Amino acid sequence: MDYLVQIARCAGARPVLRLTGVCLLTLFFAMASQAHSTDRSADDLAEVDLQLILAVDVSPSMSKVEQRVQRDGYVGAFRHADIARAIKSGERGRIAVLYLEWAGPRQQTVVLPWTIVKGSEDALNLADELAALPLTEGRGTSISGALSAANALFAKSGLRSPRRVIDVSGDGPNNAGAILGPIRQVLLAEGVTINGLPVALPRAGGVGGFAMYD
Repeated sequence: MDYLVQIARCAGARPVLRLTGVCLLTLFFAMASQAHSTDRSADDLAEVDLQLILAVDVSPSMSKVEQRVQRDGYVGAFRHADIARAIKSGERGRIAVLYLEWAGPRQQTVVLPWTIVKGSEDALNLADELAALPLTEGRGTSISGALSAANALFAKSGLRSPRRVIDVSGDGPNNAGAILGPIRQVLLAEGVTINGLPVALPRAGGVGGFAMYD
């Protein structure tokens, strides 16, 4: 676990490194406790150890700097040398990742569809694809809409896995669309893990307007 400690120390570094460290930790813990066995077909790519949806806030409260830190955090995580080790630790040695941008109740956009990641080469390719994507902006902040969309994407993925995880990153509370609590409970009851990755950076004259949520 020494490498997890080293990653956690990024919390004292600049914002991109800090978020990279947080993203890595969520990826590592998502892969934790996977047992190894040899009774599965390595050629059956429909079976993965983890289905991971990166649900990324592009609402108006996200400044361009925060959006860049958010994006670069994920890019840095998939470029990190320990990612392949974490993925290979699973029973099948592969995961599936989808990148979802969200804002208001009707704005959830898949900008990187389900992608199988089996090792460092796949992880680096995914990072390069993310790095090349333009930054976008929406209206409203509907975490409930993002979670509902993610749940539907799991249902239509065509994949099978013992774990389904949603990493929700953003800088503000649910202020549009359905109430968050009931939707969260539905996902938890279905065995989905939800991680929250807050992004709040100092701005000119002070911190962002949602800093009160700490």
